[in-house]
Amino acid sequence: MAVFCFGDSWARGAELKEFEKPFVHWLSAELGTSYVNYGEDDNSLGMVLNTIVSKSKEITVDDIVIVIVPPDIRWYDEDEENGFYSLTLWQRDDYFKFLKNKTLEWFIYHHVLFIYAIQKILNDIGCRYVMAHNYGQLNPDECKKYDLSIDYSKFLSNESLTNLLSTRRSEWKSYPTHLPSCHRYDEDGPPTHEFSGIYFEGCCDHPNELGHRKISELIFKKLNQFK
Repeated sequence: MAVFCFGDSWARGAELKEFEKPFVHWLSAELGTSYVNYGEDDNSLGMVLNTIVSKSKEITVDDIVIVIVPPDIRWYDEDEENGFYSLTLWQRDDYFKFLKNKTLEWFIYHHVLFIYAIQKILNDIGCRYVMAHNYGQLNPDECKKYDLSIDYSKFLSNESLTNLLSTRRSEWKSYPTHLPSCHRYDEDGPPTHEFSGIYFEGCCDHPNELGHRKISELIFKKLNQFK
């Protein structure tokens, strides 16, 4: 058995010191197994799905998969040199060129579609898995209209990891309803002050190692429900 982790900077362990470890390390230690961390900074969910597709043959029925779901405001593009790559607000010119007249519905639909595809791949493998939003959350009412069978029991919580860890509740909405009028062009997540409390001390907008240990604890409890 091994643990596979996919996602963005929260999965990778951004802002941790060199000697500190992300939650997948602590989860694997608790389970007594090895792990592979495919988390990448600024990853969009489309790119997370792309990585899961490319690595799916490595995953067996005995393995465990953790998927950190990035904000849907991120997207991806393609060029001849690099192939697919994530695209987000801090890449301002490219992002707004991409955005064009895309509506809120466009973002919601594709986010749900990616979640459905990820779950379909992992369900076909038959492995245990847990998904968790770093910011925001999945609205079941918005998903129902697409008639895609999302298994909400596979999510760690109805709350985001930000709200599970922070002493301040974040009401941040990931969908780009504010574009192009938003002045925070270089940020695709909640403002720094919403990441508060012991699990974020010393970091700007990512958990510290204590926060990663807490995430590991929460995921471990969730996995025990699937036995």
